[in-house]
Formats: sequence, C-alpha cells, structure tokens
Amino acid sequence: MEHRRRAIFALPSMCLLLPIGCATLPDHARHRLLDGDRLYREKNYAAAEATANVFLREFPDRPESAEAYYLRALCRVQMGQRITAEGDLDRCLSLSRRDDLTARAHAALGGLAFDSGRFTDAITHFGAALERIEERPPADEIHYRYGVALQREGRWDEARKQFSALMHHFPGSRYEDDARRRFSWPIKGFSVQCGAFREAASADALVRKLRGASLEARRAAESRGGRPMHVVYVGSYASYAAADEALKRIKAQVSDAIVVP
Repeated sequence: MEHRRRAIFALPSMCLLLPIGCATLPDHARHRLLDGDRLYREKNYAAAEATANVFLREFPDRPESAEAYYLRALCRVQMGQRITAEGDLDRCLSLSRRDDLTARAHAALGGLAFDSGRFTDAITHFGAALERIEERPPADEIHYRYGVALQREGRWDEARKQFSALMHHFPGSRYEDDARRRFSWPIKGFSVQCGAFREAASADALVRKLRGASLEARRAAESRGGRPMHVVYVGSYASYAAADEALKRIKAQVSDAIVVP
C-alpha cells in the first residue's frame, strides 16, 4: 500500500478571533464586535465582515479597532480575499497594543506570505509572532511553519532550531512527527518524493518507471510513524525553487509527487 505525505498549509489554525478586549468602547460598539465574533465562529463570514465594516466606519483608528481589522481579515481570508486581508492585518498591527493580538496578526501574515511563496516575508512575521506568544499552542504551529519557511530559504541550521523547539516544548503535537523528520533530514538540499511503500517491490517498480522516463530515481529505507517504509525519491536540488521547477516534469509521471523535506 502506498502512503504519501501531504502538505499541511492552509490558514493557520491559530487565527481564531481573540477574546474581545474592548472595555473602553461604548456599549453599542462593544456589542457590535462581540456580534462579529459570534458570526465568525458560526462561519457566517459575510455577515461578520459586514459587522466589522460598520464598526470600522465609526471607529477607524482606535487601539480597539485593531480587533475589528483582525476579525475582518479572517473573514476575508475565508472568502478568498487574501490581498485585502493582508491590508487589514497590517492595519491591525499598526493599532494593536496587545501582545497576543499582535502575535496572532503576525502569524496570520506569515501564513499568507508562506502560501503565496514569499518565504522571506513569512520568516519575518513568524519570528515576530514567536517573540510575543507564550510557548503553548498555537506556538507549535508557528515553530513548524517558521522552520519550513527557513528550510525553503536554505537556512537549514536555523530551521533545525525551530523544529527542536517544537519537539522540546510540544511533545505529542500534531506537528511533532513531521518536525522530527525535517530535523533529521540528512542533506542541506531538496528532493522530490514520489511515493512511500510498505513493500520494496512496489517501490522498485516505481523506480523503474521513473528511470524509464529519464528521471534519476532512487529508493531509500526509512521509518515512518514507527513503521519501515520504502520511499522513492527523484533528484537532489540545492534550492527549493529548483526542486519546485523539477516537480512540474515529475508530476507527468506521478501526479501527487511533492518536494521534500
């Protein structure tokens, strides 16, 4: 049976609306933010965005408005409006006086930058988030994504520090196994994984197919989830960009091949 590692990159799960910190606001404004929070949690994103819009027309630049910009950003991400969401998160950062809100806005911006391939920006935001957040979830996710971004920029030693911190502070985290695999990656470079099999014969068959297509395929014995597996790789690349470019050709043979680590 074949097993493939799947990427985990979507909107960071840490990006849920924070407890509303709006005690200095008028009652009607405080209740409006609370209504927006409720609508977001009910996944009524359009209504939550509209509620944030009303609040921000009345209070566009108060410190408490940072929470409304954060709320509207989350709604816009859910509705596929990522460019305007980034603008809202930047505005949130300019107004925020709360470390927890600032950290989560940086983490959200890091996630958006990562997903669009802007790894340098992602590194900046994830680093800023970790400076302000306690070592408890969702910090494990931030360490993980920060480490992956560092790897993709070729900053291997710095990446290992993030994976080490995750494994040390968050045993049992959903990211622990993949962090350990990335921490133990034996080279400072990338490859393309085409499959992972329990049976060596299945892996060898795929290697023959790939070599028949003039691809430099190889089989490696590894432990995955405590089980011995036979993993098929193609190539060795100095940069993530080079591996990603090679992936386009490899996908013609194996549609769900992925760049690793």
